[in-house]
Parts: sequence; structure tokens; C-alpha cells
Amino acid sequence: MWTGSKLSRFCAHAHVLADLNPRPTRDKAAAKGRAFDDALVEWHRTGRVPVMADNDVTAWLLMMAENGWAWPHGCELQIAWGLSHWGTYVPVREPQPHVYEALDGEPLITAGRADACWMADDILVVTDWKSGRSLVPPARVNLQVNAAGIALSQRWKARGYVAGIYYAREGRWDMGEEVERDSDDWRSRLEEVEAAAQLDDQPHPGPHCSDCWERKNCEAA
Repeated sequence: MWTGSKLSRFCAHAHVLADLNPRPTRDKAAAKGRAFDDALVEWHRTGRVPVMADNDVTAWLLMMAENGWAWPHGCELQIAWGLSHWGTYVPVREPQPHVYEALDGEPLITAGRADACWMADDILVVTDWKSGRSLVPPARVNLQVNAAGIALSQRWKARGYVAGIYYAREGRWDMGEEVERDSDDWRSRLEEVEAAAQLDDQPHPGPHCSDCWERKNCEAA
């Protein structure tokens, strides 16, 4: 099972290669991302923007505050979710980082954590914070936030969801369009999530290889 953060449309082999070829720069970027996540949790809990040891993280937080960010009413952070083979929400626990187990024993196709969620009228806004330098697929087609939206909008009994991505380095939001539950768009996104979750870990070369961050280490590219 690929977790939400590792869902890929065409090939999941890059994740295997990343584990085989660790990079200090990637580890450093991941540490900054975790520090930013932790700082946002503290901000949400205390109502005060924390000052962090990492100057970059502090700068991102201050830019967010200066741009007028305020926590929406009812906002929750770091919400674990799972999706069953039926496309339904499954409550999960995370015994180890990025390892998820269904509380009711239901088989999972994928699972993960949403960075933040809140209701806007009867639509759930599901967001993911991104602190890396690279852009990710737009929110409207991003598999990670759409999978979370499909799962958590069922948990929150929302009419649908909107997927959003926040780029911390730029202070910029990328928001998708509203996706109503059980609509054609909903089913299309669920099919894409299911297909990505079921990819094996072998290389599947194609035009997408040109965008792969691990292509230099891939024997099939």
C-alpha cells in the first residue's frame, strides 16, 4: 500500500530509489518541513506565532501571519485518514511514522494525514503544507490532497471538498475547485487514487520519466 504522500500516477519506483540513494539535502529539507508542521501545530494550540531555531521556518511563519492568516473556526490539524477498497473513509492509527492500520481491521487502499481541515459552509477544505523548493501537481489534480478530501469529507459528513496546497516559501495558496460527493468528478478522482495506490514498485518507463527526480538512478529510464 502506498500512503497518500507517495501516490504517483505513472510509476512509484522513484520512492524505492529514494530509499536506496539517501541524500543529505533531502533529509535537511524534510527536517525543515517537520519543523514547519510542528510550529503550525503550536501556533494553532497557543494562538501565538512561535519563534523557531530555524530562521527559514520562522520567516515562513511570519510571512503567513503578515499575509493575514487566521485559523478558521473548527480547524483541525494533522488528521489521520484511511480509504477502503470501497472508497469509504476508514479511521486509522499510526503506530509508526507513515505506517497506518485500520482501527476496524478494514483493508486499506491508502492512508495518510491531512495537514489541516475546516468546514466552509457544508464543504470541507482539505489542505497540505509544502515547504520544499519544488512544485507539486496542482491541487485540483494532486492525488494526495484529493485522496484526503475523499476520505475526510465522508468523516465530516460534508457535501464535498476543496483541495488546497500552501507553498510556505512563497506564501502562496493553490486551491482546487469544489468536488461534490458521488459526482462524476468525485468518482474520477477516486479511480485515479485507487490506480496509483495499486501500482507496484517496479519501474514503468514512459514520457513521465523526464519529470522524475530519481531518473538518473533508474535502470529503466
